[in-house]
Amino acid sequence: MEPITVKSETPVQLLSEIEEICGDGLHVFRGENNIYANVSSSIFRKYSKLFSKSNDFIPLDVEKEIVEKARILHFSENVPVDEILTDIRHFGGDTTLIDFSRSLLIALFFGCNGRFDDDGRVIVVPTKRIPNKFNVELYESQTKIDLYSGKINEK
Repeated sequence: MEPITVKSETPVQLLSEIEEICGDGLHVFRGENNIYANVSSSIFRKYSKLFSKSNDFIPLDVEKEIVEKARILHFSENVPVDEILTDIRHFGGDTTLIDFSRSLLIALFFGCNGRFDDDGRVIVVPTKRIPNKFNVELYESQTKIDLYSGKINEK
């Protein structure tokens, strides 16, 4: 699928155009404050340059070292790896996790976060063919922001 570039004058116009592209289907969103060649993890982007002349780069090996160091310094032995990875990611550390959100507004925040003079992007992925592992009822009960009036409406 070819990327779609949307250039809008205001955030409301941008969000409106993205919502129009999405239609009524379910989507997940990812915001990136830079336009990278590929959707990739922070470990891949950071360390692939270091290993560019070698075939020895395996992102999961780097992540394993980061997790083990974090476990020694900040966690007890019985804390699950996924909890450690989530904490590392939450505080801006490098992992192989690639975050997506069901919220377009959260993706837009990360697409703009920290780099106001450069273009970022919002990646929109339809979830039609992705098996649903989420509690759909929980998401359906959340509020939706009316972009035109600024009011919050219950679904």
